[in-house]
Amino acid sequence: MKLILIIALIIIGIVLYINFRSTETKSVSGKLGDINDHLKKLMFSDEDGAYLAVTVSKTGDFIQFTGDRTGVQLNLPQITERQKEFNKRIHTIAKDMGLIVIKNDGTDGFQFLDINIHGDVTKITEIASKIIKSLYDVEEETDLIYTTN
Repeated sequence: MKLILIIALIIIGIVLYINFRSTETKSVSGKLGDINDHLKKLMFSDEDGAYLAVTVSKTGDFIQFTGDRTGVQLNLPQITERQKEFNKRIHTIAKDMGLIVIKNDGTDGFQFLDINIHGDVTKITEIASKIIKSLYDVEEETDLIYTTN
């Protein structure tokens, strides 16, 4: 009986540890050329609620992605005044690229601008890179922070 209790506690501990680790966020520094690897990990992740945030180190401006094997959704929060300044620019960029911006209200009452991008990782990387470059005036050597869960 004591052995069964010990085994049960060990199993519970392992499950809790794995669950805790899967909800941790991980951030790494990189350049725009690294985005392909990060988008690929996102698209092929088995984790529920997987996301990728790409932050411009010097300004703190960021864009979020969620996705699956068929594509990603680019998500631009409209919470701060700074984020709202990019509203017109993202609409222009999307229109020029033949993409559609969808305005959504979050459960917290804030608005988000979403763009659905379908295709393989290479195509999505190309589109996402162009958007980040145009939206935030990012160059290939700009320092970025990639954050995932």
